[in-house]
Amino acid sequence: MLREITCSVYFCEKLPKAAPKNLENDGIVTLVNIRYHLRTYNLTVQNLRTRYEVMNTTPRFTAFVAGLLRPSLTSSDASQLGLTVLRVVAGLVMIHNGLDKLSDIPGFAEAYVKVIGLPFPIFFSYCAAYTELIAAPLLALGLFTRPAAAGLFGTMGVAMYHHILVAGFSIPYLELSMLYAACFWFFALNGAGLFSADNLLSKMLSSSLRESLVQEAISLEQSYKSLEKASK
Repeated sequence: MLREITCSVYFCEKLPKAAPKNLENDGIVTLVNIRYHLRTYNLTVQNLRTRYEVMNTTPRFTAFVAGLLRPSLTSSDASQLGLTVLRVVAGLVMIHNGLDKLSDIPGFAEAYVKVIGLPFPIFFSYCAAYTELIAAPLLALGLFTRPAAAGLFGTMGVAMYHHILVAGFSIPYLELSMLYAACFWFFALNGAGLFSADNLLSKMLSSSLRESLVQEAISLEQSYKSLEKASK
């Protein structure tokens, strides 16, 4: 239907400026009258094209957000429940790390950030602390899981780098940060799972997107019918 509307408008635009006399004698509406009705109903070619383009571009952001929130895993409810437990536990146990950093920002900056050679150690200490303090509860709730998990994975990557600089590739130093990093990387790639706020939001956005597309299609169809009626 959308392509039909576009093609119809394109045909109107390509009509000659003056209709043949035999057509006028037969009572067919000339292009002048068509343009008059287009102006009367505010259905110019540019307006219809703009609405068509908006229909194609506006929902893309909604579809992108819905896809970002939609979990990639579609296994059984039992395995989804297990992943939910893993996500909630991983998020909850990370909260205290952010609180610990905030309780002694200068000490953390001196002992960790300066050691790995980052500039502005106080600033990056606050970044790490608030990333863990904000992203960890979001991960536990399954809300904006992918960006939250990606942020937590970044802090664990820096922690692993620090451990390697201080003690080399020592498993006792690396094991905890490696486990955290692997867990966060998993959720950054796959999303929160079925039992999450992200999945609920994704369904709501998808439903809203479908309704908006249907309403826009109906509106364009009505506009096309009005244009068709005005040209008769």
